[in-house]
Amino acid sequence: MNGLGSNTCIQDAFNLAWKIAYVHKGLASPSLLSTYTIERQPVGHSITTRANQAYRDHFLVWEALGMLPTDLSARKKILGELKSATPEGTNRRRALHAAIKHTSHEFHGLGVEMNQLYSSQGIYTADEADPYVPPGRAAEDGVLYHEPSTYPGCRLPHAWLNKAIPGKPISTIDIAGHGSFTVLSGIGGGPWKRAAETISERLKAPIKVHSIGFGQDWEDVYFEWESLRGVEESGAVLVRPDRFVAWRAREVLQGPGACESKLLTVMRTILGHPGV
Repeated sequence: MNGLGSNTCIQDAFNLAWKIAYVHKGLASPSLLSTYTIERQPVGHSITTRANQAYRDHFLVWEALGMLPTDLSARKKILGELKSATPEGTNRRRALHAAIKHTSHEFHGLGVEMNQLYSSQGIYTADEADPYVPPGRAAEDGVLYHEPSTYPGCRLPHAWLNKAIPGKPISTIDIAGHGSFTVLSGIGGGPWKRAAETISERLKAPIKVHSIGFGQDWEDVYFEWESLRGVEESGAVLVRPDRFVAWRAREVLQGPGACESKLLTVMRTILGHPGV
């Protein structure tokens, strides 16, 4: 139920593939591989729980339609009741409407598909002031609604980007990934780019940098990224090769080498390198 099986398998492979590649190439410690189960097992549990609940939810529809009694005459009576102008008929129609509406958790359950939150060595949350709390409607119903966030462990949110001279729009999701870590920053975030170049060379791990904002590498054409990034213009959002947020800094750090030192600590922690 919910059609989550194949999607989950693809996500499992996406989570594991880059980790195997990094360990195989000597870019990460084998300890990174242990994050696969830690991150993905809760997702498997959640979609299995949801599928089982979706199956149970269908009983409410069958019950309202009168499909559960074994006696044929009893089923016919209930079916007739559904179109009768009686209090019993009104109550049964209301029950049917409510049961059908509740199946939206099966057919429109974007939250259970998108609200994964990873928590492992592969996610750096030491700089977060508060634990993650689902925002907006996701707090109301985490199965039905998805609210994008850059909190470490969440999926990188989608926002449309373009160039100053408009060309083909591209998503934030598409400028990340491709086997590399990615730093997304903005105006005033130049030190993050220099830090990423130094750390990438030092650890031999690829780190791409994209600046988003007015006159930057990419224009935030609909101001979507501004509302989603969760950091200031000079801040940084570090994205893993599987397009999950690994860490973020609210703003650029002051002082010689501060950005480089912080990014080095974060990358070493995620990759399981000694000397953290």
